[in-house]
Amino acid sequence: SEAFSGFAPFVPSVSDSGVVAFQAKLRRGGTGIFTGSGGTISQILDADSSAFGTFNSHPDISTRAGLSFYAGIKSGGHGVFRVLGGEVLTLAREDGVLQRIGPLGPTMNDGGTVAFRADLRAGRSGIFTGNREAIVTIADTRGPFRGFQGLPVINCRGTVIFRADLKRGGQGIYANRNG
Repeated sequence: SEAFSGFAPFVPSVSDSGVVAFQAKLRRGGTGIFTGSGGTISQILDADSSAFGTFNSHPDISTRAGLSFYAGIKSGGHGVFRVLGGEVLTLAREDGVLQRIGPLGPTMNDGGTVAFRADLRAGRSGIFTGNREAIVTIADTRGPFRGFQGLPVINCRGTVIFRADLKRGGQGIYANRNG
C-alpha cells in the first residue's frame, strides 16, 4: 500500500481468531508492527513514536495474550517485549545477565509466556521463557548442548520445543516439559 515499502525479512503470524500480525518497513522511513484481518490495518507500534529504534523479529500473535516481538531500544540494547491491551511489557532485556537476544523471533502461547533464544554474559547460550513474573532457563550450553538453531516454539501447556546441536556431535529436536 502507500504506507508500506516492504515486509522482508520477517514472516507474519496469525492468531486463532484470524488476526494477522506483521512487521513492515514504512515509506516515510523506519519500521512498525501492525495487525489486520482483511480490512483496516491497525498500527500497534512504530519506531518513530515509541522507545524502540528497530523491530528485529516477526511479531507473534495470540488471541488472548496480545503479541510479542524482539526490538532494539533507543536508549541501548535489545529486548523481548509483549503488547497486551495497548500496554508494552518488557519480558527480558540485554542487561547484566543477557548479552544478546535472538536471533529469529519469539513465540508465545495463549497464556502469555514467550519462548526465546539468548546469549548470556557468562559465555553460554540458551533457550528461555519469560512472562510478567520471571525468566526461566529451559536449556543452555552448560549441559549436553553445544548451541541452538532456529526458534523455540511453546504450546498452550508450556512445553517448549527446540533444535540443538550436541557437544558429542549430532543434533536433535527436544521438548522441555515442566523442567
